[in-house]
Amino acid sequence: MMDESNVIKALERSTLIDELRDFEIRLLLEVLTKQRYGAGEFIAKHGDCPMRDALLILVDGCIEVSALVEGQVVMLELNEPGAIARVASFVGNPWSKIDAVIEVKAPSSVLLLDRAKLEGLLGKYPSIVYYVMRSLVRHVHSLARHKSAEVAELNSYLFGVPKISSGLIARP
Repeated sequence: MMDESNVIKALERSTLIDELRDFEIRLLLEVLTKQRYGAGEFIAKHGDCPMRDALLILVDGCIEVSALVEGQVVMLELNEPGAIARVASFVGNPWSKIDAVIEVKAPSSVLLLDRAKLEGLLGKYPSIVYYVMRSLVRHVHSLARHKSAEVAELNSYLFGVPKISSGLIARP
C-alpha cells in the first residue's frame, strides 16, 4: 500500500490541490488510482495505453515519457514527487490523443486521475473539478513560460538576438 503522507506530499507539490479544502481533497483521493511499477516496466507503449484519459502524477521513483508531437520527439523525465504527465491527453479530445511511450526507469509509485472519474464529481462537487483544471492550466502556462525563457536565452547566446521582455525588445 502506498503511504498516504507521500500521496498528499506529491499532490501538494503538483499544485493540483492548492485551492481545495480538506473534504474536497478527501473526495479527490477517492477517485485517484494508485499504482506501483518496477524498473523496466512500461506504463504505456505506442498504440497501447490502458490509461488513455488519465493524468499521471509521480509519487516517487523515475519515469521517462517519450512522445511524437507534430513530427518531433518530446522527452520528459519525471523524477520529483508531484511531477505530472499526460496533461494534453487528459484535457484533450479523442482526435488529439498523443501516442507516448512511458517507461519506468526506477521503481515508482504513481497516481492516475481518470478524466471520467473527475468529471463524475461535476454534479455534486463542481468546485473540485474547477480548481483541479485551473491548476492544470497554471501548470501548462508555467511550462510554456519556462520553455520560452530557455529559447530566448539560447537565441541570445547563439545569435546575439536581444531578449524579449513583456512583448517588447529589451536593448542591452
